[in-house]
Amino acid sequence: MQKNRVILSFLLQQILIQYAQAQCPTNFTEVSPGVCMIMTSKTSSFCNSHSYCEQEGIRRSLRLIVPGKNYLSMKNILTSLSYVYTGLSNVLNRTTNLQQGWRYNDPGWALFETPPSDTNIQWAISHPINLTTSFAAFSDLQLMSVLQLTRKSTHVVCEISSVGVNQSVELFKRDWPYPISTMFLNDLNNQACFNSFNVTFLSECARKCKRRTVCRSFYFLKEIGQCWISLYVDSLLPLSLAALNGTWYIWDLPAYSADVNTLQSVASTMQNNVAFFVLYELMLVQLTHSQCPNGFTETDPGVCMYLAVQSNSFCGSNSFCEQFGLSRGLRLFLPGKNYKSMLKILPSTSSAFTGLTSLLNRSSDYRQGWRFSDPGLAWYETPPGDTSIQWTPGEPSQRDQLVSIYYNGGFFAAPQFSIQTSHIVCEVSPVQSVASAETFQLNWPYEMSSVFLADGGNVGCQLSNKTSTLEGCCHQCKRQPACRAFYYHVETGNCWFAIFVDTLLPSAQSSTGGTWLRYGRPYW
Repeated sequence: MQKNRVILSFLLQQILIQYAQAQCPTNFTEVSPGVCMIMTSKTSSFCNSHSYCEQEGIRRSLRLIVPGKNYLSMKNILTSLSYVYTGLSNVLNRTTNLQQGWRYNDPGWALFETPPSDTNIQWAISHPINLTTSFAAFSDLQLMSVLQLTRKSTHVVCEISSVGVNQSVELFKRDWPYPISTMFLNDLNNQACFNSFNVTFLSECARKCKRRTVCRSFYFLKEIGQCWISLYVDSLLPLSLAALNGTWYIWDLPAYSADVNTLQSVASTMQNNVAFFVLYELMLVQLTHSQCPNGFTETDPGVCMYLAVQSNSFCGSNSFCEQFGLSRGLRLFLPGKNYKSMLKILPSTSSAFTGLTSLLNRSSDYRQGWRFSDPGLAWYETPPGDTSIQWTPGEPSQRDQLVSIYYNGGFFAAPQFSIQTSHIVCEVSPVQSVASAETFQLNWPYEMSSVFLADGGNVGCQLSNKTSTLEGCCHQCKRQPACRAFYYHVETGNCWFAIFVDTLLPSAQSSTGGTWLRYGRPYW
């Protein structure tokens, strides 16, 4: 059985690599490299635009979404007089900073939200307007923040998602991504997209959400058995529900469709797996309330970490977590986005590597380009001028690609081989390894000016082998759960794997002539 699965995975990988470089399907336009969209002249509301893409995708055996992170590419097919909704929304929570908290509807991007004073989204002048304009639409090719119910679109644009429906068991996590100060939207002109049901148990509500491939989260009102599932975009509840008495519980999908199966349609996926999901959902709902495994500490709600008193290198620390996790039936990694939780279990006079690295690329902004080692967050990197990471004052202080180290109460950016740490901290991942076929994408997440690290003091964590084909290199990466990307040398067949954290090649390889191809693993 295992041998057959490996062969199947290998064959599908070849197809997916070719698919990433292939032309778009009939009637679709390649609006940017690897991004396929189709535009339809159709008067539609926000929710109906999403529903149209969903149903059209099922009809074509594709997964179609209203464009989120690729919203700018919509301008390549829009007309100057069109009014079209995007997949950008700000209906989960809102600060007084109008640029903060915007989210994409793209599968696999459930965690992302724009940081304070974000400048990456290219708004029209004076937009976003205020705290109630929580949706984004193109009007005459200008991106504007709008109320949901005040206007209908002239067209609908759908994008092909490279992420298929997650047909495995998923974890619903309570109060994710953080506890919400209020469960309700702040304007009656914004209602997001919901379905509601009368149910008896929380597990029934989870089942309703799981059966809808576009469900982002669900709300359960225990006192009267009300279940509301948020569709297409993650959202607070409509303001009209604030009058209901009782306690609402919110449960979310942190790894919203982070599995990949682009070769199976949404319809057949759900038809064949409903019974399977029903059996497991109650177990998963209860799991988020359970204690951490024996020997682990719950450093924050839902965050379980293990402390080992062991001196080791950066790669050795990563390897320890991987192997210890395998021995316990867990997926363990060096803490990335939850790095601050390490402070709760590490002695004040100690040292340990974190999962924060800038080994993939680096700008002249020392705070930009840091990445987390967390499974499911391969896409994330800190933006220019980032202030979210709580560095020791004066850090980072150099441009070269670096790793992050906890040292005696502070977090420092340092070369990989600058220290043998006194401790190792491992975190339990709620995201399991992708067992099905997945996309390895050329030059992902972007084309590098150089594929080599600048400093010989950093090499990342690498393995190398020799293969006769690109597909063979891909196959070997797929078989290693810790493989983040692979590099293939066309002339010699040398194959290098970046493991544990995504990284460029060691600088010593820069003396090798010829062509190196880099394939990233977007849905790791």
